[in-house]
Amino acid sequence: MIRTSFSMFGAGALLTAGALVTGANASPFDASLVAADAEWVVHVDVEAVLSSQIGGFMLEHADEFGAEMEHLEALEEQFGIDPFDAIYGVTVYGYDEPGEDPIVVIVGSDKIAGALDEATKQDGSPVRATNRGFSIDGELEIAVFEGQRGVAAYIVSEDDDMVSDGADVLAGRRSNLADAKWGKLRPVEGHGAMVMLSATGSMDDLANGHGHNMGPAGAFLDGAEGFSALIAEDGGQLHVVVSTTAADEKKASGLVEMANGLVSMARGFMQMQNGGDDFEEIKQFAGLLDGLNISADGRDVSLSISYDVDKIIDLIENADF
Repeated sequence: MIRTSFSMFGAGALLTAGALVTGANASPFDASLVAADAEWVVHVDVEAVLSSQIGGFMLEHADEFGAEMEHLEALEEQFGIDPFDAIYGVTVYGYDEPGEDPIVVIVGSDKIAGALDEATKQDGSPVRATNRGFSIDGELEIAVFEGQRGVAAYIVSEDDDMVSDGADVLAGRRSNLADAKWGKLRPVEGHGAMVMLSATGSMDDLANGHGHNMGPAGAFLDGAEGFSALIAEDGGQLHVVVSTTAADEKKASGLVEMANGLVSMARGFMQMQNGGDDFEEIKQFAGLLDGLNISADGRDVSLSISYDVDKIIDLIENADF
């Protein structure tokens, strides 16, 4: 099997990635792994999630949340790969509607390639070697780029052309998002980031395309372009930030006023329940409102919330789902 070497193309994407730092397999978002003309991107720093309080809690209680872990267990059983140990970060991007024809870039251990290589030698195996990596059942194509210190990048897609596109980005034959200074996408950064996403297009189209009705917010989000979100844990605090750009400053101000009005209504509802049977349970959520901030800077609108992780875990544990 022929695997592509980073040094062959002079690509430095993974050679400078956080996953290559000695003693740490963290994989923060690396814009150089994404095509410059991407219309949307989602990144999960798997190591950051697993090392966080909230991530550890969610994983421990995965069954209670209805998470299906069977496919991950099957992966370990079939290939001998523990995905939580071998995968450091996952970036997914595309050129059309969010979720359509995705290109997946996995930064992880070179043991994944080794396991797939071994699988090609087994009778009846769905895995076969290709000139750039592997093919699974002829339905999933994987290009492998080997880095240093046991780290590799895997370009994965059901479409062979998409794998070629992703490989061209890593090989330096196609411009990347870092060189394009995020291109048409809204930059997303934050210390302790676990999950981030950014997408172009109108908010109305993004919502309608996924079957969501914007309700009263629709009047203010009409004409809004782009969307970004960040989930991070830092210093015992969970931070969530979502942003968009309104059509004009008037609509941006209107969106902030409407959101603040809804918060005031929620506070009023809590006060009305004072003394009621459910008041103590409802009161637990008051702190979430205290950590909520909604603001506009020109046309840019941002909603952020920061809250103590221990208290969030208490809320989840005490919630009646």
